[in-house]
Amino acid sequence: MKKLLLQLIGFTSIFWLLCLSRFHSLWHAKPVKWSVYGLMLELIGVILLFIFGMPFRVPSGGAIFLVTGNINEGEIATNKLFLLVSYIGLIGVVCGTLCQVRAAYLSHAE
Repeated sequence: MKKLLLQLIGFTSIFWLLCLSRFHSLWHAKPVKWSVYGLMLELIGVILLFIFGMPFRVPSGGAIFLVTGNINEGEIATNKLFLLVSYIGLIGVVCGTLCQVRAAYLSHAE
């Protein structure tokens, strides 16, 4: 599970770095490119949110099912990782929506 998670984070990070490295040319791109990039970001974000859940949830504090007084450090690390990935997914959805808005604005301005 952790290997799959790290691969998803890696692919998402590579995609965002490619988008940022081409930001100048993207800013002046046609609406179709903005729309495609927005849809890809939203797709990645929704998949991450579907797998890892929304970042706004009650933390378990390391307790597994029953509160026994013992804290599982592995569970705390997993919760932190899920929180990070779910925020990445949420940011992807927001950025994808902003790309879609930019595409609509550019297509309307033409």
